[in-house]
Amino acid sequence: MTSAGDLSRLLGAAVPPLWPPPEVAEALPWFQERLRESGDAPWYCWYAIEVATAPETLIGGSGFLGPADNEGAVEIGYFVLPAWRGRGYACEMIRGLAEWAFSHREVRRIRAVTEKANAASAAALSRCGFSARGVLEGNLLFELPRSA
Repeated sequence: MTSAGDLSRLLGAAVPPLWPPPEVAEALPWFQERLRESGDAPWYCWYAIEVATAPETLIGGSGFLGPADNEGAVEIGYFVLPAWRGRGYACEMIRGLAEWAFSHREVRRIRAVTEKANAASAAALSRCGFSARGVLEGNLLFELPRSA
């Protein structure tokens, strides 16, 4: 695993002292294995860096759970560190992921899953054009078709 100092140098940004947050630390081994298997980093991990203030700072991340499946669907995930929430960064990440995904002809639909209790995430997805599609394993399922 990369140290915070190494990550800071690689990103050219300050890394918060408690990086990675627990939910990210739990997912890192899964993403590292997918990257080792495929070598296709853009389908897995993107960092969010706040560049309007000095020093530029790592504030969150986003990505996909992999390339499009046989139905042309991809699933996105994203997070913003608590100190940076409520500033529109989640929407910026969601829109950026959608634009990038739809630049690939095989992608016909984007999915996102969020906890029922995470009203801010559900609101961000709705603001970005995603529609609620039901419940998946106790979480809310949202989708954005290519035509949106």
